[in-house]
Amino acid sequence: MHVNFKRLRDTLIIEIAGAVDRFAAGRLHDAVNAAIRSDCTHLLVDLSGATSLTRAGIRGLVVGARLMRNRHSEFLVNVPDPVMRSVLEATGFADLQRAVQRGTAGSAVSLQHKAA
Repeated sequence: MHVNFKRLRDTLIIEIAGAVDRFAAGRLHDAVNAAIRSDCTHLLVDLSGATSLTRAGIRGLVVGARLMRNRHSEFLVNVPDPVMRSVLEATGFADLQRAVQRGTAGSAVSLQHKAA
């Protein structure tokens, strides 16, 4: 998995390329934590370059969403691939996702309101 950070106006973007699986989960978690420590108010994890997504990879997203929610900040995930979107739904995110229009991530999913 490759991680790249960039900023678009008031949003910090973490671009992910490659497999988001149990081997990459730690790196994803570290990237999300680094972004949160940067004191951003909007964080977008862009999975448009991801080749796969597993439960272990999703854990880093959930932790990031909870941390951002605790800061009353916005956490978004861009999941353009329908297969990866179905993985999120299969792991219990279906009722908690909402599509948003933000910047270049027209298919972003908000995880801001995750249950504790």
